[in-house]
Amino acid sequence: MKHLKVFEEFDADDYKTHLSKLMRFLSDKDFEIYDGTEDLKSYFFEVANNDDLTANEKSSKITNYLEEKWGLYDGYEEVLEFLESLFMDEI
Repeated sequence: MKHLKVFEEFDADDYKTHLSKLMRFLSDKDFEIYDGTEDLKSYFFEVANNDDLTANEKSSKITNYLEEKWGLYDGYEEVLEFLESLFMDEI
């Protein structure tokens, strides 16, 4: 059981880094989230930690969430591609 806990903590830290990269990417693209940052973080971790989803499914869910809550306008595909790269550990 101790070994499993170590891996869970590693994954949690890894997804914190993923979230940080996403937030930096969005900021670099002048996409600001004023209200709902905590909701985004919660949703991000919920999706990221779902081992039943593929990297593409995780990316789609998070991109759709951003689109629904704040509207990505012309940046939808760019955000989707960034998240796919992120979840495939290419970034």
